[in-house]
Amino acid sequence: MSKDLSEVINTIKKLVRKSAKDIITIGKVLVETKVPHGSKKMFYKEIGMSSRTAQRYKTIYKSHRVQKLLAADDLEGLNFTQLILLARDKKETKTSPQEKEEEVIPSEIDFKEEAHEIFKKYKDILDFQTLVKELQLLLEKEKERIIKQSEQQALIEEEEIHAA
Repeated sequence: MSKDLSEVINTIKKLVRKSAKDIITIGKVLVETKVPHGSKKMFYKEIGMSSRTAQRYKTIYKSHRVQKLLAADDLEGLNFTQLILLARDKKETKTSPQEKEEEVIPSEIDFKEEAHEIFKKYKDILDFQTLVKELQLLLEKEKERIIKQSEQQALIEEEEIHAA
């Protein structure tokens, strides 16, 4: 590999790492910012993102796994999507069996809003492969929610049968 190409690769890696740090910093600022009640919609409009996107930045910042990577300066090659997937990875949460029973099932995903956000992100980029992957992740998330809801409903019904 030529020296010029090596330099370009190193420069790009540094910029991507900086981008990941910037994403985490944005999340930190959003977490620490107290927006007066009733002003959030205007605030998000002014900064150019939806409340859902802002929540994703906050989730990334709050993630213990992401914080560990940041502390180790091991963010090379991680983009926004990869950071949010790391932040949402259920393996990082340690719950006792009792906490798992009390776990709240997330509400239904607003597919129209979520899909709109995904399409907005890629509207000027012909990156259909990434678009399809994100839409598949969205569907998988809803599938997991439905399965979890069904399992909890089955447990409740089983308990009612045994109680009777």
